[in-house]
Amino acid sequence: MLIQNNSIYSFNKFHIQNQIAFKKCCTVFDSTNKSKQKIISGKIAEIESKANKPINQIGAQELFNIIGIEAKTDKDGMLIISEYKQPDDNISFSDLGINEDELIKNVKIIKGDADFYNSSITKFENTISIGGNADFRNSKFESLGKLSDIGKNALFIDSNITNLSDLEKIGGSAYFNDSKIKSLNNLKSIGNKADFSHSLVNDLGELYAIGGNANFYQSEVKSLNKLTYIDGSMFLNDSAVEDLGELRHVALDAIFTNSKVKNLNNLTVIGRNAEFNNSCVEDLGKLNYIGKNANFTNSKIESLKNLETIAKDADFSNSPVKDLGNLKSIGKTAYIQDSNITADMLKGICSSVSYSKYIPN
Repeated sequence: MLIQNNSIYSFNKFHIQNQIAFKKCCTVFDSTNKSKQKIISGKIAEIESKANKPINQIGAQELFNIIGIEAKTDKDGMLIISEYKQPDDNISFSDLGINEDELIKNVKIIKGDADFYNSSITKFENTISIGGNADFRNSKFESLGKLSDIGKNALFIDSNITNLSDLEKIGGSAYFNDSKIKSLNNLKSIGNKADFSHSLVNDLGELYAIGGNANFYQSEVKSLNKLTYIDGSMFLNDSAVEDLGELRHVALDAIFTNSKVKNLNNLTVIGRNAEFNNSCVEDLGKLNYIGKNANFTNSKIESLKNLETIAKDADFSNSPVKDLGNLKSIGKTAYIQDSNITADMLKGICSSVSYSKYIPN
């Protein structure tokens, strides 16, 4: 009986403590909510005071200028604004009762950055250009409409956008990871890196150039289609990519480890390291030049075919390579532990042969 009473006492004590904690939580929430409402009311009053009219009667151009976004009209009466952002760090246009789709409707050009993070805009109707960064994270955007270029970086993480519509150019980096985008449509170039890791992108569309690193780790892209040039490193490890399409040049590293690619097709230059270890690559295709190290360990490559230059080290240990093809030069050391390549085969091609384990540097 004593234990039962003690249990009842413990339960009642716990219940009372929970009620107190809940009331405190509600009090804090209510206080925070009231505080925000006060800030919103103050902001509305400030805007109305400057415009000398109710906020629902203020036009888009006037409203932009009041909150510090320079807005002008072109000869067709369309708006050109200096940037796009919410009216305050803690206040959105929606908080002020403003329909953002209507606000952005007649904006043709955003000259600087466009911050749509947590924006309620669902689409562009007349916007064709963003000169700076475009942040679509956690926004309600579904369509980019006529937007043709973004001058700097584009972040599509956790947005509702499923395709890029008429977008042709991203001047900086593009982040598609954890987005809903499946097709790049008419996008032709990305000026810096492109991150497709953990994305739903399965069609690169018209994309022909990436100006930085291209990361396809655990993406759904199977073919690089018209992509011709990657001015950075290419990461195909643990990706779905099977076909390099029209790819001809990778400026830095090419990582094929645990990839599904079998033939390098038209790829002629890898500017730095080539990692073929534990890959499915069987045919080097037109590959002619590797600018640093080449790792063939546990690969499926038997012939180097058209490859003429490996600028630094070549690791043939535990590889099936038995034909050096057109190879003319290895810049430093060839590692041939447990391989089919002999020192005699390398005479005149490299100055140093090693039977020890290769240690990259």
